[in-house]
Amino acid sequence: MLYIAGFFLFLSAFYGLRYMVENNYRPETLVKKTRNIIYRLDNQNITSSKKVFGFLQQKKKVTWVYLNTYLADLQANVLVKQGDSIIYWNNNQIPVGQLSSMTNGKVKILFLGNRSYVGLKLVKDGYTVGLFSPLTTKILPFGVKIENHLEKGKNEFLLKELKTTLKIMPGAIPPNMLSLLFFLYTAIILYILIILALLYKIPEKRIAVQYSGLLLFSFFIDLIFIRGIQYYFGFPKVFKNSFWLSGQITNLPGLKTPGDLVLNLVLFCVGLYMLLRYFKTKQTPWSKHILLKLIPIQIALFALPVVLYFITESILQNGSLILFPENVYFSTPGVVRLLLVLLVNLLLYLWIDAFLRFFRQKGISFWQIIATLTLVAILFLLLTQRENTIIFLAYILCLLLMAIIWFLRLSKKPYFHSILTIFLLSLSAAYLLNINEQENRNAHQRFTANMLTQKQDPYLQYLLKDQSKKILSDTNIIQTIASGKEDKEHQISHYLNKKYFHGMLSSYSRQVTLCEPGQQLEIQPDNKVVGCDAFFRQLQGKIVDTSANFELSLVNNTSESIYYIARFHYPDLANGKEGVNLYIEFYTNIIPKGLGYPELLQAAGTGELHLSGYSFAFYERGKLEYKFGDFLYPIDLSDLKKAPVRKFFRKEGYTHYMLPVNNKEVLLVSRLRQTLSGWLLPFSLLFILSGFFLLLYISVKFGKQILETFNYSFSTRLQLTLFSTMLIIFFTLTAIILYYFNTNNQQTISNNLKEKTHSVLIELQHKLSPFGSAALQNKQEIQSYLQKFSMVFFSDINLYDNSGKLVVSSRPEIFSRGLQSRLINPVAYTEIEKKHKLFYLSKEQIQNVEFYSSYAPFILSNGVEAGIINLPYFARQSELQHTYYQMLSNLINLFVITGMLGMLLMIYLSRLLTRPLNILQRKITDVSIERQNEKIEWNRKDEIGKLIEAYNQMVEKLEESARLIKYSAREKAWREMARQIAHEIRNPLTPMKLNVQYLQKVYSAKDPSFDEKFKSVSHSLINQIDTMNEVAGMFSDFSKMKIPLDEKANLIEAITSTTTLFRKSYEITITIDTESDNLEVRASMQDLLRIFNNLLKNAVQSMENVPEKNIRIQILRRQKYAEVRVTDNGKGIDEDDKEHIFQPYFTTKSKGTGLGLAIVKNLLTEMGGEIIFVSDKGLGTTFILKFPLSVE
Repeated sequence: MLYIAGFFLFLSAFYGLRYMVENNYRPETLVKKTRNIIYRLDNQNITSSKKVFGFLQQKKKVTWVYLNTYLADLQANVLVKQGDSIIYWNNNQIPVGQLSSMTNGKVKILFLGNRSYVGLKLVKDGYTVGLFSPLTTKILPFGVKIENHLEKGKNEFLLKELKTTLKIMPGAIPPNMLSLLFFLYTAIILYILIILALLYKIPEKRIAVQYSGLLLFSFFIDLIFIRGIQYYFGFPKVFKNSFWLSGQITNLPGLKTPGDLVLNLVLFCVGLYMLLRYFKTKQTPWSKHILLKLIPIQIALFALPVVLYFITESILQNGSLILFPENVYFSTPGVVRLLLVLLVNLLLYLWIDAFLRFFRQKGISFWQIIATLTLVAILFLLLTQRENTIIFLAYILCLLLMAIIWFLRLSKKPYFHSILTIFLLSLSAAYLLNINEQENRNAHQRFTANMLTQKQDPYLQYLLKDQSKKILSDTNIIQTIASGKEDKEHQISHYLNKKYFHGMLSSYSRQVTLCEPGQQLEIQPDNKVVGCDAFFRQLQGKIVDTSANFELSLVNNTSESIYYIARFHYPDLANGKEGVNLYIEFYTNIIPKGLGYPELLQAAGTGELHLSGYSFAFYERGKLEYKFGDFLYPIDLSDLKKAPVRKFFRKEGYTHYMLPVNNKEVLLVSRLRQTLSGWLLPFSLLFILSGFFLLLYISVKFGKQILETFNYSFSTRLQLTLFSTMLIIFFTLTAIILYYFNTNNQQTISNNLKEKTHSVLIELQHKLSPFGSAALQNKQEIQSYLQKFSMVFFSDINLYDNSGKLVVSSRPEIFSRGLQSRLINPVAYTEIEKKHKLFYLSKEQIQNVEFYSSYAPFILSNGVEAGIINLPYFARQSELQHTYYQMLSNLINLFVITGMLGMLLMIYLSRLLTRPLNILQRKITDVSIERQNEKIEWNRKDEIGKLIEAYNQMVEKLEESARLIKYSAREKAWREMARQIAHEIRNPLTPMKLNVQYLQKVYSAKDPSFDEKFKSVSHSLINQIDTMNEVAGMFSDFSKMKIPLDEKANLIEAITSTTTLFRKSYEITITIDTESDNLEVRASMQDLLRIFNNLLKNAVQSMENVPEKNIRIQILRRQKYAEVRVTDNGKGIDEDDKEHIFQPYFTTKSKGTGLGLAIVKNLLTEMGGEIIFVSDKGLGTTFILKFPLSVE
């Protein structure tokens, strides 16, 4: 009932949360929320503006320092203008250029690159204040994006009053909500399976064991049926756009998405649980047809590792590639990979362990298991020849894992079992990760080579041909061309980007030029004037597509770029016969030019190839034509004539791939080979994670036992102390090394940038100082200088004027694409211009890219400060990160290797140190006063030597004490025995003395009845003398040390003889149970008779007051001895008397000497047997005697 209640609870929670989420994330609701957010930010801007104007009105003359002091805590991005001059800004990531287009006091949505802002402009008292609150993804509802156009498209909603458009992602539900819903959905499926498993428990208790296998098979059929139903109807629609269903991880049916993988995992775990329960039940060992029964089970056992490894490989090969191999496992996809293989390892271990338990119960030997497993693996290899690596890996893993589980049982050797299992599973999983990562890198290198050889873009050609008729007939374009506006080209470009190229061809830079009849173009920097159409006809290359009034040509491209020119002819828009031509240039760099910003431009989605970590070279007719990257390619290709084409080969620490471009040209793409540290990293991480989860499991399950072991085990404390000390030292050193690396890296960057900045300043001073105050007016010339210096000094360069506005940049596209404002970083401006520092280094961020940036005042040779130089240090950011991760990888590998060696050394040292203590413990445990104790030999005079010396002295003293105790005990025993004998003899002497005195008196009195009385007294005296003789004889029997003789006697005959005598002498019933008539034991017949005479006499005496006296004797033959059980129904033995029952002269009866049972024990001990007893007060006693069998 509890599971049913849980099922309905999760079901209610799923549908309740689903209704709430779908209701809160409807498009109408999201539009309303976004509108409220925009107006809330507008209200914040209004509040902030009042604060700004309050400060502005306090002083007649407002300075940067004043505003920077009092507006430091202002949350909004603010820009202040006095007249036409910008006097303050607190952030350079704001759309400054759009301030003039804003209406005073009215909210407006502004855009800078792919960022949007809620803007407010206020003009008062000669000041213009612009406030810009960014609309980041953290502020906006999930799935909402603000578009910079007013055309309503699919999944778009107009905000007319704000003149903007909201684009809502279909099924816009936050991933955390979808993950929670998926968890509830999975829990519902799990509860269904648990209830099903419980239903199968009901018939399981009623059917025979031999039919339980059919019940398990039926359960598996039900699991497949449930999965089939779910697969047919699919997941709920709410998951359609979620991570769980959107990403394809394999091409296998039923395993394509993460959701399928999780659901199949739940089904497998439930099935594995039922299988383990089945294997735990008592199994009947196989006696016939073992091979025929074993092979099908081995096929099932071996199939799972193969399938799991095949699925894992498929998932890994569909994973995203991180360019540097050391970085992949420090990213989210890398962590997911590690957790995935950890889960696979756990399932494999449980699977193999379950089958081995089953094999043990069936009586299968280990070598039978290995032989059949090898046969099955060969069968798999023959049937699936393409997956040899996976099958071989699965076979080796199963073989070694079986050996560990079989020979190093977890219950007996948990430490070695756990360490070897983790080592083996981590090693196999790391091998699988490495070979798949290698395949991914090879695939990416092959893809990069193919992309580098592309001279055309079929997608662009298809798109332009498809859109050409629409562009030629578009009335908006025609009307704009026919209008007399000056910015027609800008308007057409903006319109084309929004309607036709929006979201497409983003990797291309586009330039729109309108050539009307007679129009001239001025070509820079030569200042040549040419006809517009003539210029483009001269520039055109091969015509790749043409139709009515449309022509697309491919300009002769280099190996670094692709360049198209599209001509759209409008014949009816000019008075002349030529008409009007609209030229659109499409240009992209396949290979990023220069250093620095290209990494940011790639991150911004320009679509350029990610070439970081790669080198390549083009060879034409065997001669080097173009080179990129760090690898030193030879000028001549003759050294590589024998290198394979379209195959990978290794040379000089690099992996190369050669690809022919055409009959004359060859491309060679190279990447650094994987280092040993890179190969070891996945193993190290898996070993650490496996060990961590194992320790966590042990701590949770066996925490109390661990504390107890720690408290009483010196060896455990010593091992943990040594290991903890090693960990503390390693982590301390790691922290110091990483801190030193970061500090040293930052200092190196600072020094490098100082040097670069100083060098750039000297070069610019040399070039621009002759121009004096007009040094910054010739922007084109300065830009050419900056671009040259950028290539020389391996850094981009920006030049700002004294007011903080950008003058020129070596990378102007950063600013033209809106990735950064044209205003300088306000903090740097304050440090350089207001605090007059000569150098300032800051860490800045554009979008998600962080970088260092240096600033310095640009002072001409005449001492005049002309502006500020800025060097953003993007160069080799990924290489720096690569170096950091490589060092971290080395530290992790070092930790694992030294950790494993340290553990082995720790075990060896702990055993070496505790060995004398263990010997001492064992010797102390074996110390006995009854035998000779051995001393411990130890040659060293250390602390342990002193302890052993004290032990040896104790042994000597103990031996002396034992000798004295034995002597004292012997003396005491003889004194006690003498006292007992004297007492026993004195007892008959008293009546004998009285009788003799009585006879003397009668004789003196001449009593006539003297003869009669003499006979009576004589008879009494004879009886008393017999008693004294019996006491003397029993004492003689007890004290006599019997020398063992090599004799044998029939135990059955001795017992029969004794019982016959007792049946005649006493009214008693004696029953004998025996399996044979002859059972020879190593003893003499005389001793056997004495044993059973004393034992039966003791039994008879214990039954004095019992009306029906019964004795039962059971005779059993064991492997090495004969067992005799003598049971009476007497009064039993008191608890206080049990420990003294075999002591000489101890008796609980009014009659008797107390030597009978002592004699029995003494005789049995001498012949190598033993005697024990079981007694219940008032119910009787059973004596159990064991006699050694006679050896034939």
